[in-house]
Amino acid sequence: MERAVVIKITFKGKAIDTYVLAKPTAVIGRDPAADIFLDNPGVSRQHATIEVSDSSLLLRDLASANGTLVNGERTNRCELKNGDVVRIGRFDLEVSVPHVVQTPGRHEGRLCPPAGATLEAPLPRSLDPVDETKRRRP
Repeated sequence: MERAVVIKITFKGKAIDTYVLAKPTAVIGRDPAADIFLDNPGVSRQHATIEVSDSSLLLRDLASANGTLVNGERTNRCELKNGDVVRIGRFDLEVSVPHVVQTPGRHEGRLCPPAGATLEAPLPRSLDPVDETKRRRP
């Protein structure tokens, strides 16, 4: 079994990106090599990490210059839950843990690959935040 963790990023209330975490530790920061890249001067190069395990989802601020907020409260370390909103710089990162994914074999039914970087691919339709009425038809 694997834990599917989806991070939806908004800027000024507008959704700009969605990530499915595919690594045990994802780095968030202004560095283009970060797993979750946030291009804003209020974001440190390596601002924070999210550590995913079978039992928890842990956010750690990496001594960033401007700090990290979870649900409006400043924190250095916090266990995240489904629906929490992390504020880094001017970005909001909404945490979603939609379900546990069964892995019956040969990667069938998996939401993300067995190892690798954060995915920036389209989500399965069941998780896609885009309104179906606005989706382009071929």
